[in-house]
Amino acid sequence: MKKTLVSALTTALVVGAASTTFAAANPFEDVPADHWAYDAVAQLAADGVIEGYGDGTYRGDQEITRYEMAQMIARAMAKNPNGADKALVDKLAAEFADELNNLGVRVAALEKKVDNVKWGGKIRYRYIHRSEDHTNDRAADYSKNTNGLLLRFEPQMKINEHWTGKARIDYNNNSEMKVASNYDKVSVDRIYVQGDYKNLKILLGKLPYKTQADYGLILDRYFTGGSVTFGSDVKVALNAGRANVKDDALLYSGAVNSKSLSNPLGGAGTVSYGGIEIYNDRAKKFTWGVGYHQFRQKELKDLTTKDQLGVLGIGLAYKFTPDLKLTGAYSRALNADHVAGANAWKGEQKQSYSIELAYKGADAKKVNSWGAFIAYRQLGAFSSTGWNTYHLNGPQCSGERGFEIGLSWAPMKSVTGIVRYFKGREMGLRKGDANHDVNAIFTEWNFIF
Repeated sequence: MKKTLVSALTTALVVGAASTTFAAANPFEDVPADHWAYDAVAQLAADGVIEGYGDGTYRGDQEITRYEMAQMIARAMAKNPNGADKALVDKLAAEFADELNNLGVRVAALEKKVDNVKWGGKIRYRYIHRSEDHTNDRAADYSKNTNGLLLRFEPQMKINEHWTGKARIDYNNNSEMKVASNYDKVSVDRIYVQGDYKNLKILLGKLPYKTQADYGLILDRYFTGGSVTFGSDVKVALNAGRANVKDDALLYSGAVNSKSLSNPLGGAGTVSYGGIEIYNDRAKKFTWGVGYHQFRQKELKDLTTKDQLGVLGIGLAYKFTPDLKLTGAYSRALNADHVAGANAWKGEQKQSYSIELAYKGADAKKVNSWGAFIAYRQLGAFSSTGWNTYHLNGPQCSGERGFEIGLSWAPMKSVTGIVRYFKGREMGLRKGDANHDVNAIFTEWNFIF
């Protein structure tokens, strides 16, 4: 049985030729009327799915090329088949996606029809070393080495033309080499729907949010609630919801009224969050933004003048070239003054800033792409949450200031490596508290699928 006739018959069945009367005339002189595939070939020709070779022949005794098969599939797609026929056409189109792309057929849209769920993710390895000098003679050892393994799945579910469902599932395994502690944790830290319209984006659920005005200086995490962003050249983002802070840092460093600022709510559970930001298109040569964020919970009275913490953030960035960018950001806590006098919080804990000069960056799609940066940052405990982007993705913690340098590299496709070094000081929490030297190295490998 020849491959050409098998393909023709399959395609004929897909577009419903088998269910029609066999009235179509066969234009090909080399396909006799008594051939087992005569009716299918005749119907394909009548529907315009096959055209033959222009000399009145079908040449069923020779193999067709993948390009010729793609032409047949494209014509079958144009017939808008339904039901099982449509499913088979979609599968054939997925198999011949490259050839259909070369023909100008929009396979991107087709792939969504073939499979409404797409999976991505990565395997990540991190090694972090931190050394904190809490004594002048370094008599005590405050160093810590952490190994971290992460397996991440990120499914996307196409709902309709405008809405997509998204999630992130993580398996974490961390160990502190010095104390031999170890933990395994599986979490679904994101699950939400996203609506995309012309100049409007809506997120609902347990969703990610990175503060755009200050480039992540205040927040780069997730909360449960809603986010609406609208505008073209200038965008406005409105956010409202609740964040679980039981196991994560809202603020960092020191101790306050028997509460650690690494978890100031003392396991209270959740904190209300609301924010508004105005910023321009992040793809511009010059970018700017301003935002205000508020965290509310009764336990915050132990830390601030009210049961809420308000943080203002601003940012500016300029691209000297497509590869060289200077970024500056500043944030300030507006009401972190609960304790007065000698016990008042240090002023640097109420304000944060970051100045960074970056060149290129590793691109997982481009082999041997690389990047480097140098930065100076102060991350105040009240003005940069423990969820800021520099703490989550680097060696510096909130409550510290100093210099950071870093390199990134993509040695092969879908693999990136990162190394960052921080040298600075852990700022005392209150007036009169001593500062402590900090040295930290952060390394990471990402294997992306």
